[in-house]
This record gives sequence, structure tokens and C-alpha cells, in this order.
Amino acid sequence: MKKANSYNMNSFGDDHVSFSALDLHASQDGKYVIACTDKDRVIMFASNSNIQVRNFYGAESGQYFNPRAVLDCNHSNLYATSYDNSIIGWDVGSQRPSAKLTDHTKMIRSLHVHATEPQLVSGSYDRTVRLWSV
Repeated sequence: MKKANSYNMNSFGDDHVSFSALDLHASQDGKYVIACTDKDRVIMFASNSNIQVRNFYGAESGQYFNPRAVLDCNHSNLYATSYDNSIIGWDVGSQRPSAKLTDHTKMIRSLHVHATEPQLVSGSYDRTVRLWSV
């Protein structure tokens, strides 16, 4: 079995990391890894490195919350679930929020982006699956 590579998520490279990665998602082309943290922060890393390409703030994390995040196929928009049962979208270039999708009434458990179309699909404990045009 091949040994796995290990990367320090701290931008300073020291051993003290003040957050935990709760969910990881690789971009469809493998260029980026998205890490949802327990500190209301989503980090975009360059694959196979500890280089933080972008940081996104605004999606809340609760104590028992497991966030999800996805990057669209053009790398222009990132979407993450939030503790308030919404999906937050950001413009990747500016790192500014660009959307808040709010139709779910309970925790969102899955989030996926269409490979070629501007669409998201989400599934929630409210027993609904939603298809979003973004």
C-alpha cells in the first residue's frame, strides 16, 4: 500500500492549528481541495499542497454540524451549507458572498454541483431534494 501524503493546513506552517476540517471536497478537475472547518470558514487549497488559495467566511458551523462545500466546474463559484439551513455562494475571485439559498427547513446533508450546467442539488433532513439554478 502506498503511503499517503500529509499536509499542514495552517498557513504559518507551525503545528498549532486552531480549526478542524469537518468535510473535504476535491474539485472536479483535481486542482483544488475545499475544506469546511468548524470555525465558520471554508478554505480552498491547491491540490497536493498546503497552499491556501482562498478563504471564505459567512457559512455558520454549529457544534454538531457537518458542513458540505462544492466548487463549480469553472472555479468561479463556491457553495457551502450553513448551520441556518441555507446554502451560501461566493464569487471565488473576489471571495465575496454572491448568493444565499434558503428553501430548506432542516439541516442540509448533501450538496453537489452539476458537472457542466449551472445547477446545484441539495438534500436535507426536511425530506426534500432541491435543484437550484445558479
